[in-house]
Amino acid sequence: MDDDDKKFTPTVIDGGKSKSGSKRKRKLTAKQLGFANSIIDGMTQVDAYKANYDCSNSKDTTIRNESSRLMNNPDITMIVNQGLKRKKEQKELINLKSSLREEDRIISEIWDIVSDTKDKNPTASLKGLEMLGKRLGIWTERIEIDEQRDRTEIEQEIVSKLKAFGTNTDNS
Repeated sequence: MDDDDKKFTPTVIDGGKSKSGSKRKRKLTAKQLGFANSIIDGMTQVDAYKANYDCSNSKDTTIRNESSRLMNNPDITMIVNQGLKRKKEQKELINLKSSLREEDRIISEIWDIVSDTKDKNPTASLKGLEMLGKRLGIWTERIEIDEQRDRTEIEQEIVSKLKAFGTNTDNS
Protein backbone atom coordinates (compact mmCIF):
# COMPACT_ATOMS: atom_id res chain seq x y z
CA MET A 1 0.00 0.00 0.00
CA ASP A 2 1.59 3.30 -1.05
CA ASP A 3 1.21 6.70 0.64
CA ASP A 4 -1.60 7.79 -1.69
CA ASP A 5 -3.80 4.93 -0.45
CA LYS A 6 -3.32 6.00 3.16
CA LYS A 7 -4.49 9.60 2.68
CA PHE A 8 -8.11 10.40 3.31
CA THR A 9 -8.92 13.02 0.69
CA PRO A 10 -12.59 13.83 0.18
CA THR A 11 -13.02 16.85 -2.02
CA VAL A 12 -16.69 17.63 -1.57
CA ILE A 13 -18.52 18.01 1.71
CA ASP A 14 -22.30 18.02 1.96
CA GLY A 15 -22.97 21.53 3.19
CA GLY A 16 -26.56 20.97 4.25
CA LYS A 17 -29.31 22.97 2.56
CA SER A 18 -29.18 26.54 1.34
CA LYS A 19 -31.94 29.08 2.07
CA SER A 20 -33.72 28.07 -1.12
CA GLY A 21 -33.90 24.47 0.12
CA SER A 22 -31.52 22.98 -2.43
CA LYS A 23 -28.49 21.08 -1.24
CA ARG A 24 -25.27 23.02 -1.41
CA LYS A 25 -21.86 21.49 -1.79
CA ARG A 26 -18.74 23.06 -0.33
CA LYS A 27 -15.24 22.16 -1.31
CA LEU A 28 -12.37 22.26 1.09
CA THR A 29 -9.24 23.92 -0.15
CA ALA A 30 -6.09 21.94 -0.80
CA LYS A 31 -4.56 23.57 2.27
CA GLN A 32 -7.49 22.56 4.45
CA LEU A 33 -7.30 18.98 3.18
CA GLY A 34 -3.55 19.01 3.70
CA PHE A 35 -4.07 20.26 7.26
CA ALA A 36 -6.61 17.47 7.93
CA ASN A 37 -4.31 14.79 6.50
CA SER A 38 -1.39 16.11 8.52
CA ILE A 39 -3.47 15.77 11.69
CA ILE A 40 -4.47 12.24 10.65
CA ASP A 41 -0.78 11.45 10.11
CA GLY A 42 -0.08 12.39 13.73
CA MET A 43 1.08 16.00 13.56
CA THR A 44 0.05 18.53 16.16
CA GLN A 45 -2.38 21.24 15.07
CA VAL A 46 0.39 23.85 15.02
CA ASP A 47 2.77 21.64 13.02
CA ALA A 48 -0.01 20.70 10.60
CA TYR A 49 -0.82 24.37 10.09
CA LYS A 50 2.84 25.24 9.52
CA ALA A 51 3.20 22.38 7.03
CA ASN A 52 0.26 23.59 4.92
CA TYR A 53 0.21 27.37 5.25
CA ASP A 54 2.79 30.11 4.79
CA CYS A 55 3.68 31.15 8.33
CA SER A 56 6.87 33.07 7.59
CA ASN A 57 5.40 36.37 8.81
CA SER A 58 3.10 34.95 11.48
CA LYS A 59 3.47 35.07 15.24
CA ASP A 60 3.21 31.86 17.25
CA THR A 61 -0.02 33.10 18.81
CA THR A 62 -1.56 33.65 15.38
CA ILE A 63 -0.50 30.18 14.23
CA ARG A 64 -2.03 28.57 17.35
CA ASN A 65 -5.26 30.53 16.92
CA GLU A 66 -5.59 29.74 13.21
CA SER A 67 -4.81 26.04 13.68
CA SER A 68 -7.42 25.89 16.44
CA ARG A 69 -9.94 27.70 14.23
CA LEU A 70 -9.35 25.16 11.47
CA MET A 71 -9.85 22.23 13.86
CA ASN A 72 -13.14 23.80 14.96
CA ASN A 73 -14.36 23.81 11.35
CA PRO A 74 -16.96 20.99 11.34
CA ASP A 75 -15.99 19.87 7.83
CA ILE A 76 -12.34 19.49 8.79
CA THR A 77 -13.24 17.85 12.09
CA MET A 78 -15.39 15.33 10.24
CA ILE A 79 -12.59 14.50 7.81
CA VAL A 80 -10.06 14.15 10.65
CA ASN A 81 -12.40 11.91 12.66
CA GLN A 82 -13.16 9.72 9.64
CA GLY A 83 -9.49 9.53 8.72
CA LEU A 84 -8.42 8.64 12.26
CA LYS A 85 -11.13 5.98 12.44
CA ARG A 86 -10.02 4.54 9.10
CA LYS A 87 -6.36 4.60 10.19
CA LYS A 88 -7.25 2.83 13.46
CA GLU A 89 -9.24 0.17 11.57
CA GLN A 90 -6.34 -0.40 9.16
CA LYS A 91 -3.90 -0.77 12.05
CA GLU A 92 -6.22 -3.24 13.81
CA LEU A 93 -6.55 -5.26 10.61
CA ILE A 94 -2.77 -5.34 10.12
CA ASN A 95 -2.29 -6.44 13.76
CA LEU A 96 -4.94 -9.13 13.37
CA LYS A 97 -3.36 -10.47 10.18
CA SER A 98 0.07 -10.51 11.82
CA SER A 99 -1.29 -12.28 14.87
CA LEU A 100 -3.04 -14.90 12.75
CA ARG A 101 0.12 -15.52 10.72
CA GLU A 102 2.10 -16.00 13.92
CA GLU A 103 -0.54 -18.32 15.36
CA ASP A 104 -0.61 -20.37 12.14
CA ARG A 105 3.19 -20.63 12.22
CA ILE A 106 3.20 -21.87 15.83
CA ILE A 107 0.44 -24.40 15.18
CA SER A 108 2.30 -25.63 12.12
CA GLU A 109 5.52 -26.04 14.10
CA ILE A 110 3.75 -27.95 16.87
CA TRP A 111 2.12 -30.20 14.28
CA ASP A 112 5.52 -30.86 12.69
CA ILE A 113 6.92 -31.84 16.08
CA VAL A 114 3.97 -34.13 16.73
CA SER A 115 4.36 -35.78 13.32
CA ASP A 116 8.13 -36.23 13.67
CA THR A 117 8.03 -37.61 17.21
CA LYS A 118 4.95 -39.83 16.99
CA ASP A 119 6.98 -43.06 16.77
CA LYS A 120 10.21 -41.92 18.43
CA ASN A 121 8.81 -40.12 21.46
CA PRO A 122 5.12 -40.72 22.07
CA THR A 123 5.19 -38.56 25.23
CA ALA A 124 6.35 -35.50 23.29
CA SER A 125 3.84 -36.25 20.57
CA LEU A 126 1.03 -36.50 23.12
CA LYS A 127 2.10 -33.22 24.75
CA GLY A 128 2.11 -31.52 21.34
CA LEU A 129 -1.37 -32.81 20.60
CA GLU A 130 -2.51 -31.62 24.02
CA MET A 131 -1.15 -28.13 23.30
CA LEU A 132 -2.83 -28.05 19.90
CA GLY A 133 -6.11 -29.21 21.38
CA LYS A 134 -6.04 -26.55 24.07
CA ARG A 135 -5.15 -23.81 21.60
CA LEU A 136 -7.82 -24.84 19.15
CA GLY A 137 -10.39 -25.16 21.93
CA ILE A 138 -11.08 -28.79 21.20
CA TRP A 139 -11.40 -29.39 24.90
CA THR A 140 -11.44 -27.19 27.93
CA GLU A 141 -10.61 -28.01 31.48
CA ARG A 142 -13.36 -27.60 34.00
CA ILE A 143 -13.06 -27.52 37.71
CA GLU A 144 -16.26 -28.23 39.56
CA ILE A 145 -16.60 -27.34 43.20
CA ASP A 146 -19.48 -29.07 44.88
CA GLU A 147 -18.90 -28.06 48.44
CA GLN A 148 -21.45 -26.22 50.46
CA ARG A 149 -20.40 -24.69 53.74
CA ASP A 150 -22.01 -22.06 55.86
CA ARG A 151 -20.40 -18.87 57.06
CA THR A 152 -19.49 -20.17 60.54
CA GLU A 153 -17.60 -23.19 59.14
CA ILE A 154 -15.55 -20.95 56.86
CA GLU A 155 -14.91 -18.49 59.69
CA GLN A 156 -13.78 -21.29 62.03
CA GLU A 157 -11.40 -22.64 59.37
CA ILE A 158 -9.87 -19.20 58.82
CA VAL A 159 -9.42 -18.64 62.57
CA SER A 160 -7.79 -22.04 63.04
CA LYS A 161 -5.37 -21.38 60.16
CA LEU A 162 -4.50 -17.97 61.56
CA LYS A 163 -3.83 -19.52 64.96
CA ALA A 164 -1.58 -22.07 63.31
CA PHE A 165 0.48 -19.18 61.92
CA GLY A 166 0.56 -17.54 65.35
CA THR A 167 -1.64 -14.56 64.43
CA ASN A 168 -3.78 -12.95 67.10
CA THR A 169 -7.43 -13.46 66.16
CA ASP A 170 -9.04 -11.56 69.04
CA ASN A 171 -11.20 -8.69 67.78
CA SER A 172 -11.21 -6.87 71.11
